[in-house]
Amino acid sequence: MNQKIDNSANKKGVIYAKAKSVAYESIDSQIKLCREKMKADSVEEVHAPITDLVSANDTQSSGLMEVLKLAENKSIDFVYTSGLDRLSRNSMVLLNFLSKLRGYNVTVVTPFQIFDTKKLEDLMS
Repeated sequence: MNQKIDNSANKKGVIYAKAKSVAYESIDSQIKLCREKMKADSVEEVHAPITDLVSANDTQSSGLMEVLKLAENKSIDFVYTSGLDRLSRNSMVLLNFLSKLRGYNVTVVTPFQIFDTKKLEDLMS
C-alpha cells in the first residue's frame, strides 16, 4: 500500500520510535524508515525523534505524553511510526491515544499506511 499525503499545505510531523524486543528493528532503523517516508511525503520534521525504552503496554510513557503535548500545541499534523504496535500493543490504550490525536487533527503514518484518525475504519484497523 503506497498512500500519499496531501501536499497542498505545509505539513509538520514528528517521528515516534519505541524499543522492540526483536533485534532486527532497532530504534535507529525505525527512525530511518520513518524519516524516508516523511521525506517522500514532503512533511517537515519539526522536532527531534521521540523515543521510548519502555514496554508497549505502558499507558503513561513519557514519549507518548510528549507526542500529545506537541499535538495539543498544534505543533504537528502527523506522527510517523514504524507500526501501530509501537504506540501500544494494548488495543484500548491504542484506541484512546488515537482518539486524543483525532481531537488535535493529527494523523498517524507508518511506512505502509496512513491512519486518518477522523475515519472510524482507520481507528479500528
